[in-house]
Amino acid sequence: MKSKSRLISLLLTFLMTFTSINVVSAYSESTPASTSLGDAKNMLDNYITSEYPNITIGSEEYYSYLMDQLTIGSDNSLANKPWYNEAMVYANEYVAKVNDTVGSDDQHDEESAVVFSDAALSMPTHSIVSKNELANAKEQKNIGEVTGVSPFAAYSPSKAASYGVNWALTYNTPNFPKYSSDCTNFVSQCVNAGGKSFKYHPNYKNLSAVYSTTSYWYSYHYLSWQPLHQYKESTSFIRVNDFYTYWKNHGASIIECATVSTLQKKVKVGDIVQLRNVSGSWYHSVIITSGSNGNFKYSAHSNNRKNESVNKLSSGNYFRIIRIK
Repeated sequence: MKSKSRLISLLLTFLMTFTSINVVSAYSESTPASTSLGDAKNMLDNYITSEYPNITIGSEEYYSYLMDQLTIGSDNSLANKPWYNEAMVYANEYVAKVNDTVGSDDQHDEESAVVFSDAALSMPTHSIVSKNELANAKEQKNIGEVTGVSPFAAYSPSKAASYGVNWALTYNTPNFPKYSSDCTNFVSQCVNAGGKSFKYHPNYKNLSAVYSTTSYWYSYHYLSWQPLHQYKESTSFIRVNDFYTYWKNHGASIIECATVSTLQKKVKVGDIVQLRNVSGSWYHSVIITSGSNGNFKYSAHSNNRKNESVNKLSSGNYFRIIRIK
């Protein structure tokens, strides 16, 4: 009942947000002069409905399609649309917001699904910058590195990578929970396998199932009555930005890259890499699991990948390397 009430409330918020703006009635071959996220959503959704009638808007398949397009640009026909960049800004925000719900009441147990419905989103309605502005912003991006000294046990990149390969296409349950939007949960498991111990809140057993924090990092599995397998987790273990903040503050080096080629030059086995659209939020976490000399490969959950070439990552992304020590 609590979950159903939450969905109804979110649906009302969504409806009020999107009915307050003008959107195009169907996707077209031209881009409106001033494109909002509502416009981009409308064009993208009409394209998907036309070309992929088996995909229901707001479903898990919809999320998977958007994730694939953001990460590897799998639909070349979509990529050729004049409004593609605007659509990818919307897709980025949709995926990022779905990932921000990981661990919510609606999807915490290992059998439940993420709430993929648009009702889970309350998108801002600001205009999206133009394609040229996006390109210019990418060219002018400053690439920097922030380093720190880790106060914790040494990290083994090879052990983290080995775990990533072993579990790339399946799930280490019941030791860890299974989520449909699982990317950061997966890389956290890799980091733990690489030698980084959990940092528990002193009162973690009495906290909520998912505790919002960037000061602690843990996933605690215990047995109960119904369901049998239950978990206590920090958001830093399962959510993209909280993972980044925790490790930035606990000794990781942060290296930002504006291009795939730069990423290939900078990255190392065992590194965690996060992605975002040039004009969007950070939405995805992967781990580098093999390769050398500019020919690295990654593994990931949320559209599972095992030793996929880094070169397949879409050029529409920025990247940040989280190098744990």
